[in-house]
Formats: sequence, C-alpha cells, structure tokens
Amino acid sequence: MEAKDLLEEYFDDSTSSEKRKLELAEEINKTGTEDDKILLETGKVVKVEKEVEELRSRIKNLREPQRKKSLFLKVAASVVFISMISFFVFKLLNNTESIDQVFLSYYRPYDGMVITRGGDALLTTGLSAYNSEDYEEALGKFMEIEKSDTTGKISLLIASCYLSINEIDSSLHWLNKGIGGESQLLTDNRNWYKALAKLKTKELKESRGLLESLVQSRSPFSQKASSLLEESIFD
Repeated sequence: MEAKDLLEEYFDDSTSSEKRKLELAEEINKTGTEDDKILLETGKVVKVEKEVEELRSRIKNLREPQRKKSLFLKVAASVVFISMISFFVFKLLNNTESIDQVFLSYYRPYDGMVITRGGDALLTTGLSAYNSEDYEEALGKFMEIEKSDTTGKISLLIASCYLSINEIDSSLHWLNKGIGGESQLLTDNRNWYKALAKLKTKELKESRGLLESLVQSRSPFSQKASSLLEESIFD
C-alpha cells in the first residue's frame, strides 16, 4: 500500500484496533517520506485535540448549573481536568512507543543450538537463511522439516521467525506447540518468547505472569525476566 492509503486507514475511525494502528504507523515510518511522517504526527495531534474538546464538553455537561461555586471546587475541577488530559495525551502518544522500545531492548531471535547432520540440506539452508535474518526463506525450509522434528527446536525457530517479522499471532501459535518430554530449557525459552509476544500485543497481565514464573523457577531467563518486570510499562 502507498503511504497515502496507509495514512487514510490510520485515521479512519473504523480502524479501532490498536495493533493495526501500530502496524500502520510502523509501515509509514518505515516506507513513507518525511512529509508522510510529518502528516502522521500532525494528524495524531489534531485527533488528540478533537478528543480533548469532546472530553471538555462532557465535563461541562456534568457540572451542575449553579451560578455560585466555591473557589475550591473550581480549582479541584481544573486540576482533575488537566490531570485527565495530561494522562490521556501521554498514554495515547507514548505508551505504544514505550512498549515497542522495551520489546526491542529485550528481544533477540532464538539462538538455541541445532545440530545438523549429513543430508540435512533443508535444515542447513534454513539455518543459514535464519542467521542472515532472511526469515521468510528460513520459514519455508523449517516448515518442510517441522513434522519430522523430535526435539521441539524447529517449532521454536519457526515461532522466532514470525516474531522477528512482527506476525505475533502466528508466533504464539508455534510457541504453544511444545512436544511432550522436551527439555526444561526449551520450555523456558518458549515462555520467555511468549512473554515478549504478549508484551508486543499489550497483554501486559499475561506477559507479567509468564515473567514472574520464569523468575520464581530460577530459569536461565530469571535475571532478564526480573529486569523486564522493573520497566515502567508494568507499573
């Protein structure tokens, strides 16, 4: 899609999904011109101003039509109004960016050791593409050999590919495809990447639960999980 179409969809009131808006904003910032990026940021401000006016109108309608109001009530109303607007604007403009920044700070593609043997041409080619960050190519190879995998590592590599290209739902699908009897280390890896995927989709309660479990189990991810839980997004 062209940047113009992306911008129209972003500001279309029917585009209610925050996840979709995030994807559109990322695509505009990635492929759009400087003018497109300016239009995006300007549009955000205009939209916030419109919503502020609607909020102001609601507050005005809630006030009792009294001529004489105490100075205390006026000051209190002003403080509440300013606080609500400040919180609303901050959350609208900064929360998504903060979550994305935290995700990028902690996310690294799965790098578990996968042993290749003679004749494992698909696996060798897939790993080469994966290590070169050619995740689309790697996915094609991994999908062909996943059914015969007895370690569970291939499904984790597939999940990591999808997470790297921001296809979160597909990533979660493969993260949930653990096999019976897999190692605790592999299970810990799955839970770490599930926590990051849930963070990306703003399911902070689910993400927190997975991270706390990693901390309590003293897994190899305990320190990183503990550090992530201290981020302000979980306040």
